Amino acid sequence: MDPLKALPRVQKLYVAAGGLAVFLVALLLLDWAGPVKATDLNTWWIPFVLAVVAGGYVVSEIFGFTLPISGLNASRAFGATFLVFFWTLMWFLEAPTRAIGAWLALVASLVAAVGAWLVSTD
Repeated sequence: MDPLKALPRVQKLYVAAGGLAVFLVALLLLDWAGPVKATDLNTWWIPFVLAVVAGGYVVSEIFGFTLPISGLNASRAFGATFLVFFWTLMWFLEAPTRAIGAWLALVASLVAAVGAWLVSTD
């Protein structure tokens, strides 16, 4: 049996929530390319909105309350998290230089996507 699939659902949610939280910190506070922050990019708001929506779902599942957003489920949260990872990967591959924020955001978005995928396959 796969050890990741054997984790309880709440621990999978913690993985996704932790990855999204670290991604948001890297997105908003750290340098991505030299002195350039991610918020200096034209499309920084896209992964921000997706991460907040996916993070809202994950946190609501952890604490056991329902959001007033109809249709938001684990599969859609995984989709939003995957898009965050895809956006980060595309920026990462195109960037001429990469600072610590870009590396941290790439790893954090991958961790969040894996956690959200594990939750959505429960």
